[in-house]
Amino acid sequence: ENFFAITVRENGSEEIYIHEPGALKGKKVQLPEDEHSIGINDDLEYFSKFIRISYQSLITPRIVFDYDVEKGTFKTRKKQDVPGWNKKGYVSERVWVKNGDVKVPVILVRAKKVKLDGKAPMLLEAYGSYGISSDPYFSISKLSLLKRGWIIALAHPRGGGEMGWHWHKEARLLTKHRTYEDMIAVAEYLQKHKYTSADRIALMGGSAGGMLVGAVLNMRPD
Repeated sequence: ENFFAITVRENGSEEIYIHEPGALKGKKVQLPEDEHSIGINDDLEYFSKFIRISYQSLITPRIVFDYDVEKGTFKTRKKQDVPGWNKKGYVSERVWVKNGDVKVPVILVRAKKVKLDGKAPMLLEAYGSYGISSDPYFSISKLSLLKRGWIIALAHPRGGGEMGWHWHKEARLLTKHRTYEDMIAVAEYLQKHKYTSADRIALMGGSAGGMLVGAVLNMRPD
């Protein structure tokens, strides 16, 4: 009745803005972390002051919130139970890797006790095709790696949709090589800044991401 909510892409993540009819600007919903995945659930109550949000990140298990638009507050309705997991011991961050004229976003998560001395093993993952956005999600299967000192990295090279539709158009058909070059730049950056080293980094990608991994390994086997 009094507002509408939209999701937009901003700095690689989906964000939510609340707009009131007639207002020139919307108000951004302040989510718990900068690096996240969200979804807005259907709400058939026309007079409701709430929107229902599904939320997760690399270190936050899936939560369903009711967001009070008037008060700007969250109420947890349901959350994924993960025995033995305490996110307070881990840190998530986004870094920007320069490759030519563009900056490639990379989301990293690690235990706070892990030192950036180049000795940590790393799992570097990406997709980078068809304009599809590969947002960070909570993975139980990767917890064993994090608990054993691995660093998890999720790169968003050109070809995907994380930075907008132009991000896809810049790396397709005859310019598809830019996806692989972005990934190589990311791997070099992470080694230069002591997140890992060349002999301790593993690449992972599924479907079109598998093509990315194969191309990168052939272009730069080192």
